[in-house]
Amino acid sequence: MDILQTTAASSELGRKRLKLKNPNRLASIILFFVLAMVAINSANKIVTKYIKNRIHRSITIEAGTALSLADFTTNPDAAMLTDLRAIPVNELGKYPAIITLGGKKVVSVITVVDTTPPKAVEKQVRIASTNKAKPEDFFESIQDATKVEAAFIQEPRFGVVGRQTVALSLVDAGGNVSLFESVLEVYIDTTPPVIHGVHDLTVWLGEPVAYKFGIAVTDDSGEEIDIEVDTSLVNLKELGTYPVVYKATDTSKNTTFAHASITVAPKPFGFENLEQLNLLCDNQLAILINNSMSDVEKLEAIHTWVRESILYTGHSDKESFINEAINGFTNRNGDCFTCYSVLKAMMERAGFKTIDVERIDGRTSHYWSLVYVEDAWWHIDSTPRSRAYNGDWLCFLRTDEELEQFSMDFRGYYKMDSSLYPSTPEESRYPGEPSNLDESIN
Repeated sequence: MDILQTTAASSELGRKRLKLKNPNRLASIILFFVLAMVAINSANKIVTKYIKNRIHRSITIEAGTALSLADFTTNPDAAMLTDLRAIPVNELGKYPAIITLGGKKVVSVITVVDTTPPKAVEKQVRIASTNKAKPEDFFESIQDATKVEAAFIQEPRFGVVGRQTVALSLVDAGGNVSLFESVLEVYIDTTPPVIHGVHDLTVWLGEPVAYKFGIAVTDDSGEEIDIEVDTSLVNLKELGTYPVVYKATDTSKNTTFAHASITVAPKPFGFENLEQLNLLCDNQLAILINNSMSDVEKLEAIHTWVRESILYTGHSDKESFINEAINGFTNRNGDCFTCYSVLKAMMERAGFKTIDVERIDGRTSHYWSLVYVEDAWWHIDSTPRSRAYNGDWLCFLRTDEELEQFSMDFRGYYKMDSSLYPSTPEESRYPGEPSNLDESIN
């Protein structure tokens, strides 16, 4: 019995020891995993915080790429101190950008590179045998983020008449090269230039003259040609009519001449009141126009004001446009001469050149102007017309052809001697208008 009891007691003690030992081991394993999870979580937080707070100390961008704060950091608390719009992203180089985060400033360096070769659209070139073309003349357009230089791979034979292939290269600031081919046509030029806008002038005694104003020269070569003006026989200090000769010569030595007369006339009646008229013009122009407006917008504002402000009564003093313009400003009534005078005074005071135009072969007189704008002469008339003369049709920057058509439809209203005036453009500014103006009247 003692032995059995002793054995039983030993077995019981072993079980107790085992039960005590296993719980400790399990707790250790659990504790290990808990600590490991805590460590991993802490590490993730540290890495996440590092990534979140990280600011790239340098970045590289392709030329022409727009910059933003997101290129440097993803932290929403970061702020860019440098104006990224001021970084010349189309110029190769290194540029600093300053970013602030958590009260600290970090400098990041932006490196602008160009690894993309230029793109271009070629075009053929036609020149006279006495001229030369530049490499860039053979391109309709060139596209690249940085500055591009065009060059001939082999110099063309400019003096040889005929067609030849021209090899060209485009190299950008990054050293990227693109090769192209085009065609050069060389011809013998025997066509003289054409001089446009020459017309007879009338100036006031002692006043200066802008002889070249409104004069243009074109040539089939497309080159820019200077014009010479011979005024050696003109005496602006003596009344009379004098000849003026215009001359233009292209590089092939083709020459053309155009002739005009300049009449030096006495200063008009009312000239002593010019200062008063200028003041009236200045006051009204200050209300109507400003420097943000285009020239056409300025003319439109002036034209509309005169047309709507002068009551047509059919009477005016045609002895002096200066005095009649003053009357138009002060009394706001008159006839076509009044409207013409006010419009002329305001346009010239606003810096526009004008030419006086008068109806011919009419039962009554009619006056309007040619005005020079957008490198051309255009007809302009602010006189209101009755419904019988298509009062809704505005004579604002009209062509010779449009006035001729109007005159055919309305009893010679704008009939004039076209030989006395410079030509207007052929293309109308009102392409949707009926060709027969009478059809526009309901």
